[in-house]
This record gives sequence, C-alpha cells and structure tokens, in this order.
Amino acid sequence: MKPGKLLGWGVLAIIGSAVLCGGLVLIGILPAPGADISEAMLVLNNVDGAGFDVIYTNSDRLAKEEWVNVYVYESGSRSNWLGRLIHRRTLLFSYDPGYPAEKPHIEAAGPGRIRISISRVSSVIYQSRRWKALSVDYRIGSIDYP
Repeated sequence: MKPGKLLGWGVLAIIGSAVLCGGLVLIGILPAPGADISEAMLVLNNVDGAGFDVIYTNSDRLAKEEWVNVYVYESGSRSNWLGRLIHRRTLLFSYDPGYPAEKPHIEAAGPGRIRISISRVSSVIYQSRRWKALSVDYRIGSIDYP
C-alpha cells in the first residue's frame, strides 16, 4: 500500500473515532472530561471498628447536580493499595446537600451502633441501616424535598 493512501486511512480512522466518542459523550454513555469534580470532605479511620469516607461530588453534565456520599469500610484495611483493592468501600448514605454543602457528623452511639447526624439536606438519595454487624442511626434535622 502506498504511504499516501495509508496516511489517508489513518486520518479517516482518527476522525471517525473522535466523532464516535463525541457522540457517546453527548448522549451520556461516556462521561465528559472534567464533568465530575469530587473532593473528600471528611475521613474518619476508627469509629467503632469502621472507617468512613465522606465524598462531595459536583457534576455539570447536563444539569448542575451535587451529592454527598458516605462510604464505610473496615478500619485499618485500606492502609495500602492491596488493602484498598481487597476491602472495598460500601455506600452507606447518599444525599443532595443543598447549599451550602454541610459535613455530616459521625459518632459511636453505643456498642455496635453509629449515628450519622446532619442538620439539613435537600433530599436523601440512599440510606442503609446496617453494615455487617454495625447498626446505623440517622439524625437528620430537616429534609427539604422528602
């Protein structure tokens, strides 16, 4: 095959791939680069034998959205990359914070019990009442959109 013809097919393949990827981003199958921004709001390492990560995510894909996820994991199990691979985090609580985003307060409420407290949320997306042998209580002051 001639070098000019090979170059033409290569350019056509690159343009086709770009159009395909752009289309998949527009219809929402692939995430847009930079559309989601996440930051750790709070990291607790040992509350009644469990660790907690509170992650705030801001998304600007089609509409402005924000949410806060509270993850739980075995305390001390995620200290290195192998521990993070084996001991996955589990979603415990997810909520739309409204404005401004407020951190939840996580505390031990007795043996085998924890309490997650927050004064105000816009809406609750997900709540789990148990994780392994740990019971979870929620104290939410007000929910704008129940």
